[in-house]
Amino acid sequence: MTLRNFIYAYPCPHCYKLVKPTLSAAKQEPLQPVPPHLLKLMPQTIIHLLKQASSFLRSVALAVKQRRRQNLLNGLEAERLDRIRNPSKYLGK
Repeated sequence: MTLRNFIYAYPCPHCYKLVKPTLSAAKQEPLQPVPPHLLKLMPQTIIHLLKQASSFLRSVALAVKQRRRQNLLNGLEAERLDRIRNPSKYLGK
């Protein structure tokens, strides 16, 4: 069973207008034109996808920057707490 026959044998339940395949290539109906609202929707979808991709990249970069900052602050906080707990280690500094 070819893919085309499979599609026509098991149509989508929401499809109500299917063209049955014919045996002869000469009798096949021409392809239906794409509706205008779909032509308008395609570039909008591509633009939306590009915006989401750039937003994702920005959020990843921001997360990396925040992680680096937090690691630096954690190191400084650890040293501050060590100075409080062990002041004798830091008498000469």
